[in-house]
Amino acid sequence: MTRARTVAGVAALVGAALLVLPVSAVSGKAPPTPQLAKSVSQGALDRVTPPKSAAEAAARRPAARPMSVGVSAGLKATTDRHMSADPALKALLGGTSYKVVKEGTWSRAVSTERIGVVREIQLAKPVDMAMRGWPVMYWDDARDTYQRFSYNAAWANVSRVTVFVDDTAGVVGLTPDENAVLTQGPGNEWIATLPKGTPK
Repeated sequence: MTRARTVAGVAALVGAALLVLPVSAVSGKAPPTPQLAKSVSQGALDRVTPPKSAAEAAARRPAARPMSVGVSAGLKATTDRHMSADPALKALLGGTSYKVVKEGTWSRAVSTERIGVVREIQLAKPVDMAMRGWPVMYWDDARDTYQRFSYNAAWANVSRVTVFVDDTAGVVGLTPDENAVLTQGPGNEWIATLPKGTPK
C-alpha cells in the first residue's frame, strides 16, 4: 500500500497518503493518522541505526558521531542553516540546545531526486511547545511530492523531534517524539480536505 521514499537510496521514508504528525499521549481530540505518523519518525530513519554488535558499537563510541547516511559536509551545512533560521524550530527549542542523533537524505520515490535531509534531534532537556501553527506535511503520492500545512497544537514533554528539511524550502515538518503530550487547537480544517481514504 505504500511506496518508499529513500534514506540514502535504501530506506523507506514516507508512505502513501502520509501526514507527518506526532504520535502522542493525547489531551483532547487525537491528531490524524497517528499510526502512520509513528512510521514516519521511525521509518524515515530506520536504516540510520546504531550498529548491532558490541564490538562495532565500541569502535564508534570514541568518535561520538551522529548516525548519518549519505549526508555530505556541504549538505549538513545547508541543513544547519535552514534549521537555525526556522522560526517554528526556534519557538520549539526556546533556547534549548540539541544534538543530531540520526540523519539521512530524503528522496522522491519515482524520480529518486533528493528533496533534502531528515534528522532526529535530541534536546538537552524536555520542553513544552506552546499553542501555535507547526509545520506538517502530507505526501501526495500521485505527484511524488508533498503538500505543506500548519497544524495548530501544543505539546508538553518534548525530548526528541524528527525534522524534515527541504534543500530549497527549509524546514517543512516537525514531528515530536511519541512520548510528547498533545493538545490539539482549533483551525485545523484542512484535515478534512485530505483525499478520501486517508486515515484521520
